[in-house]
Amino acid sequence: MKRLIVYLLAQLLVLPAFAATTYTYTGNPFAAFSPNPGYDTTMRVTGWFRVGRALPTNSYANYASEVLEYSFSDGINTIAGSDPHAVIVDFHVGTDAAGNIRTDRISIVAQRWATTPGLDNAYNEVRISNFNDGFSGGKSNVICGLMATATSCGGYTLGSSGRWGTTSATAGNPQGGAWSTSVYPRRGTYSDLWWNPTEGGWGMQVAQSGSFQFLTFFIYGSDGKPTWYTAELNQDPGGSFNGPLYVNTGSYFGSPWVPGAVTSAVAGNASFQPSDAYHATLAYTITGGPTVSKAIEREPLTELMIAGSYTGAISGSVTGCDLPAGNRPALSGNFDLVISQVGAESAMLVFTFADSSYGAMACTLTGPLTHLGSLYRMAGAQYTCTVPGSAPTTLTAVVEQLHPTRLGVEGAWTANSAGCTQAISFTGVAH
Repeated sequence: MKRLIVYLLAQLLVLPAFAATTYTYTGNPFAAFSPNPGYDTTMRVTGWFRVGRALPTNSYANYASEVLEYSFSDGINTIAGSDPHAVIVDFHVGTDAAGNIRTDRISIVAQRWATTPGLDNAYNEVRISNFNDGFSGGKSNVICGLMATATSCGGYTLGSSGRWGTTSATAGNPQGGAWSTSVYPRRGTYSDLWWNPTEGGWGMQVAQSGSFQFLTFFIYGSDGKPTWYTAELNQDPGGSFNGPLYVNTGSYFGSPWVPGAVTSAVAGNASFQPSDAYHATLAYTITGGPTVSKAIEREPLTELMIAGSYTGAISGSVTGCDLPAGNRPALSGNFDLVISQVGAESAMLVFTFADSSYGAMACTLTGPLTHLGSLYRMAGAQYTCTVPGSAPTTLTAVVEQLHPTRLGVEGAWTANSAGCTQAISFTGVAH
């Protein structure tokens, strides 16, 4: 009977899977250089880009409009999509039958302007190309002699300080190097208050938008007085967030605001490294001062109210089944949901599925809640499903990231049975 729960879920409408996919490149060392010093044989082009789906197989197209984020470096300069002075000049990518990027069918060119795009203005460039110029390499502080578009340069001169470095050409694969692929399922943000519960009195606030985080620290200086730092972090391919730490000054709050009194200077570096949805490591270094590393977690305030009636949908997968026919890499379905809760202590979620393929199945998840910041977690939940004419079947599940939204409720659960692993996300709108 335990197989029945998994089997019925696996028979839901199968939809294409969409998840953020990151492609990472490591190039060969440079072999040719400009007369000016700077590039050397220890340098190479490295970088990554992220799109909202896996690139189609056996394709070749300009994917510039689909790139969500990117960062490429030539060992001297880094050009990233988060930089307002950066521009994508070309983003043609080819794939093979397995969806892997073909190193012999690619042309990625990114430029960063020192000021604004224009003739006689300086810019940097990182290139991964088999077509056109047919090389991978970088240009640093060269002068634009020909504008290709209003925002990109099509020809350059070295000037007094410009320099370049490239790989050497090899038949069929001028730029060399290798690509790897990582898939990151969409998930919530880390926006919340964070603290170390054994060190009450200091903390940090994270405000996240996409792959960018703005951090504010409430900590204390060597004199014991409050010290204010902020940080601006961008997500790397591994899921951590890294960037500069700033020290800020401004007008006295009891006096009229003076815009010119505001200053913001780089004071070091910071890194937010999540280990799961609830816990992370905060590491930061103050220039001329200490390096700090702290284990932190989301800080709970008042209880989160999730009780109510909802209508919504699930999306997820069933994998690893003993019977291969039971595997479904992508599934979805519609439900009515009623949630009852006892404060922040426990909750019961009752799903009644509307899809005919479910056979009028109803599933209940019940158990104690763990409150971490703006999220609940329910470990060891009792997971019971019933189908008319059959005896109830009970499994154990883990409910993750259960929380109220502006319009309803969201969460996810995982469960295992008969070799199958369910990984289901759900969202509901309040009645």
